[in-house]
Amino acid sequence: MINHRCFFLIISFNFVLFKFYLYDIKYFQIDINYQSFCISRVNIIRDIDQFPKIKMFIKTIFFHQNSSFSYLNIKEAISSSFLDSLNNLMNKFTCRFFCCKNCYLHSEMAFFDRRRVFINRTTCQRRFTIFSDTPICLAISQQFINKNVFSFHHQSGACYGHFLTDVIPKITLLPYFIIKKSYFITNIKFQERRFVEETYEIYGINRDQLIMGPSKLIFAKNAFIIETGECNLPNLFILNIFRKFSIPILGLDHFPAFRYILYNRKFLTKLHRRILNCEELFLLCHKLFPKYNFSLFDDDHTITNRSIKIQAKFFNIIKFLFAVDGAGLSNTLFMQKFTTLIEIFPNKVSYIGFFFISLSNSRFFVAVRDNKILLSSNSPNSFSPFLFVKIVNQTIRHEAQIDPSKLNFTSITDSIYRR
Repeated sequence: MINHRCFFLIISFNFVLFKFYLYDIKYFQIDINYQSFCISRVNIIRDIDQFPKIKMFIKTIFFHQNSSFSYLNIKEAISSSFLDSLNNLMNKFTCRFFCCKNCYLHSEMAFFDRRRVFINRTTCQRRFTIFSDTPICLAISQQFINKNVFSFHHQSGACYGHFLTDVIPKITLLPYFIIKKSYFITNIKFQERRFVEETYEIYGINRDQLIMGPSKLIFAKNAFIIETGECNLPNLFILNIFRKFSIPILGLDHFPAFRYILYNRKFLTKLHRRILNCEELFLLCHKLFPKYNFSLFDDDHTITNRSIKIQAKFFNIIKFLFAVDGAGLSNTLFMQKFTTLIEIFPNKVSYIGFFFISLSNSRFFVAVRDNKILLSSNSPNSFSPFLFVKIVNQTIRHEAQIDPSKLNFTSITDSIYRR
C-alpha cells in the first residue's frame, strides 16, 4: 500500500501556511482579490502601487439574424448589468492548490493510487471527480522523483491556447527557488510543439526538468496540481507579469504596430470557428480603406505549431485584428498598447475569447454577440458586410486620437449604427 498523505498550501496576505492531513485528498479554494494584494514570482506583495494599472474598454453589440432581419435596423443595446458582472469577475481570481505525498501523478492533472483516481478538470470540462472507481489503464512508470513534480493542465503542451492561459499563469505563481528544485510534466514532445520548450526556457526551466509524454505515470514524493481558473477567466496580473517578463526575451515592442489583419481559421469542419465570407470582407477593406493595407490571414494551425517567438513577433506588430470565436486570440497577449481587437462570438456562449482583451495592455475591444451566427458547428457562417464596415470605420476613425484612459464605456460606440 502507498502511504497516502496530503497537505494544502494556503496563501494569505503575508505568510504561507502548511497543514497536514492523514486522510484522503481534499482541496481548498480561496478567492484572491487583487485590490488587496497580488502575487509575484518571488514573494507576496501587499503594496497595491506595484499592481499594474490595467484598463478595459468593451463594447458589446447584440443583434438578431433571421429571415426578416434587416441590417439597416440594428438595435444597439449595451448591457450595464453585463459590464458590472464583468468588472466583479476581473477583480479576483480563484486559486486551488492540491498536493499529495508519495503518489502517482499524470499529465492529465490527475493523482492516482492503486485503487482510486483523483481528476481535476473543473476549468475546462466543468466536472470534478474525487477518488472515483475509474480503473487505471495506463502503464505505470518505474520512474521515482524524489522532488516536487507539477502537472499544470491536461493540455499542457498539445494545445497552444490552453498553454498560454492555463500553464503559463501557474508557472508565474511559483518562486524561482521552487522552480529549480522541481520537475514538470508535459503531455507532448518538443519536436511536435516547439513553443513548449521555448516557454519553459523563458522561466529558467531546463530540459532535464521536463517529463515528456502523454502516457506516463510518475511516482513523486511531492505531487502538485495548481488550479487557478484560467480557462474561465485569464488572470490579469499573472499574464501581465508574463508579458513584461517575456518582452525582452522574445524581442517584442521594438517597432510600432502597423499591420491590419483579418484572422480566420481554415477548417473544413467546425465552421463555427471561422467566417465563410472573410475574403469578401477583406476585399471591402481594400476598397474602402486602401491606405491601411489590410491583410487576410488563414490559420491552418501551422502558426500555432511554430516557435512561440515567431508567433509573438507576428502578433506584436498587429494594430487592428478581426477574429472569430477566439480564433488565435491567445496571441493577443503579445499585442501592444492602443491596438484594436474585434471578435465575434455566440450570444448564448460565455466564451473565454471575450476576456482576451485583458491579455495585453489597454486597447479598444469590440465584441459582437449574435443569436444565430456561430452556434452550429457545421452551418455556413457569414458576417454582414454592412455591419463589418460600420465597425471598422468607427474604430479606424478614432484610431489616431484614441486614448483609452479618457474614454468612457460608450464614447466611441454610441453612434455606430445611428444614421
